[in-house]
Amino acid sequence: MNDIKRWELSFGLYEGLLFGYRNYPDWDNHKIDHVFYVFIFDICLTLHYNN
Repeated sequence: MNDIKRWELSFGLYEGLLFGYRNYPDWDNHKIDHVFYVFIFDICLTLHYNN
């Protein structure tokens, strides 16, 4: 992976109660989702990388 091209921040709801962190790499689309779960909410930071 190279430098970060852009980033996105999104919010959502999670069914249930959870506290934690997980990342979801998507190498085909050159991005990684970093998701923080706080009770019923999730906060997702998506980092898009150059090819």
